[in-house]
Amino acid sequence: MGAQVVDVDSPDLERMIRYWIDLLTRLTGSAPTQLFIWRLAADKNVILSSTNRDSFSKALSRASEGILSKLQTVNSFRHAHAIALQRDSPYGDMTVGERDRAHGKLLHSHRTGLIYNWQVR
Repeated sequence: MGAQVVDVDSPDLERMIRYWIDLLTRLTGSAPTQLFIWRLAADKNVILSSTNRDSFSKALSRASEGILSKLQTVNSFRHAHAIALQRDSPYGDMTVGERDRAHGKLLHSHRTGLIYNWQVR
């Protein structure tokens, strides 16, 4: 799939991401190209955990297991969000184009979102 650009609708999340980028830039001396696979510790240098595409997914799975007591993947969270999106009442009034854009933020198509919802039934 390659690099993706995702619009952030939440001003709070956008602010937090800007703070995170600023912190990584100050700690490493250059703007990061990978945002979510860094190791920070008070007594060690800041290091990039890994640059393979599964790094963030593995970290998220480990964290979800510790917090939720159940292993979840990036796709599990995407699937849950797609279902919640489709069950939200404004979704029924959206045009197909608006639905495509909403699902595009989850890096899949409207059609894929419908399949996710169908699998729950």
